[in-house]
Amino acid sequence: MSALLFDLPPRRRKFRAHVIDAGADAIKFRCFRCAYESEWLQNNYTISEAKRGIECPNCNRDKEGVAGLVKPGNQGNTLDGGIRG
Repeated sequence: MSALLFDLPPRRRKFRAHVIDAGADAIKFRCFRCAYESEWLQNNYTISEAKRGIECPNCNRDKEGVAGLVKPGNQGNTLDGGIRG
């Protein structure tokens, strides 16, 4: 209903890599969707930010058809499962 009120396009889903190992001054992330694993990064994150994860660079590329982008006119999120009759 909000799409009808404000006519905004749907937000793109962000896939995240989550913490797999953390030390006092370094942290490592892994995406469980594509198996991307970061290098050891300097721990400049708060606890909440680290638990939330970072955006996966592989899954969030800006290419057509990558990372769940909905193309204009493609109604993939219909309640009937996309069945046309």
